[in-house]
Amino acid sequence: MATALYARGNEVHVITHAPEKQVIDFEEGVWVHRINPYLFEPRVEDINSKSDSIFLNLPAWQKLWSMAAHQEVRRTHARIPISLVVTPIWEVQGAACMEDPELNTVLTLQTTYALSSSNHPEWQTSVQLNQQLYHPMVQCERNALLAAQHIQAISSGIGRSVEEEYRVKLPGEKVHTFPIGLCDRRDTYKERLPDGKVRVLFVGRFEHRKGIDLLISCIPALCRQFPQVEFYLAGDSTLRGPSGAEYGAEVNKLVAAYGLSSQVKLLGKLSDEALFAEYAACDIFVAPSRFESFGIVYVEAMMFAKPVIASRTCGAVEVVEDGVTGLLADPGSAASLRDKLSRLIGDAALRGRLGSAGRQAYQRKFTADKMAENYERMCDLITQRNSVQAGPLSSKITTVTESANGSQANVVLSRCEPNGDPGRRLHHKEH
Repeated sequence: MATALYARGNEVHVITHAPEKQVIDFEEGVWVHRINPYLFEPRVEDINSKSDSIFLNLPAWQKLWSMAAHQEVRRTHARIPISLVVTPIWEVQGAACMEDPELNTVLTLQTTYALSSSNHPEWQTSVQLNQQLYHPMVQCERNALLAAQHIQAISSGIGRSVEEEYRVKLPGEKVHTFPIGLCDRRDTYKERLPDGKVRVLFVGRFEHRKGIDLLISCIPALCRQFPQVEFYLAGDSTLRGPSGAEYGAEVNKLVAAYGLSSQVKLLGKLSDEALFAEYAACDIFVAPSRFESFGIVYVEAMMFAKPVIASRTCGAVEVVEDGVTGLLADPGSAASLRDKLSRLIGDAALRGRLGSAGRQAYQRKFTADKMAENYERMCDLITQRNSVQAGPLSSKITTVTESANGSQANVVLSRCEPNGDPGRRLHHKEH
């Protein structure tokens, strides 16, 4: 998204975590601020939170990161005014920005602590994690939802799920709903040459929420029915299932028991390059998640013109159109999943039609440029709604925050004058 916004004439700043020294680099048209929270001096007013503060009970690390990110936003704001700050609900990383009256801050909705609790039984079984992490984070998430002046949802489904889980009503005039978009990678990777095989690809963490147990249960029967089928399973397989064993170990046990070593491959965690190569090489993509706030893996598969099998849940139904770009299985049903897989494995023409339609849907709705356009539109609506003079393009700036652990990052954008190109200013410094 950051590079797409830059391509549309915005100045973009990404604020992310630095394990050691702090630097600012200019990468692919984007300013990347790597900050170390431990090197920041917290403000007294941040430490002494008000009783109604979003900060109230925020765990120490998340609070420190939020304050550090806010200070970096303010430092950037002193150089060029920021019109909009966008921050994810995960770990309430933008709490300090949300409480700054001089900043227009947008809270983005993705999977939250409460919505992901079923995948983390340790949050309930460990008294320490329950009392010091889970419950404080859930309360802070609810406080953030109630305090948010502007909200961006990556799907309508995540908005409904959040309202139900936290017992809040999100005012329609505050919510901007539009999907995640991706830069097109299809032309960079070659498809597999025809070899008589039908390759099915799964991508995701091996956990209950991702439905890996459903897929595992389908594999033996499908391998017997279709000797030409191959299952390639990518993702962290070290997580443990209900039996206490790692999911990867369960797959290996199944492979040994049924003699499926030639048809089932565990790929483990992959780099982006290796992952996109697998998308290009597969014939069918499957991810039978029980819950997805959006489902970026479906967009990745559609980008490569692959037919998708998902579950009829939350964000997935807003990405995958049943019978058009893919097939939707009943949530939690191994029998339904097996039926959908059987249909696609046995019908090359159907695979081609769904894959082609998926590619068209990607180009129409899920490109990085489309997402950047939506962000610009949201910025304009919010600044106009707040009676802020939009002014020349050079004054329009957006800040997007991401996670301190590297899984996300903080980003700042600004529209440039028609003849101004921030890419001409190569900048690297420590601070």
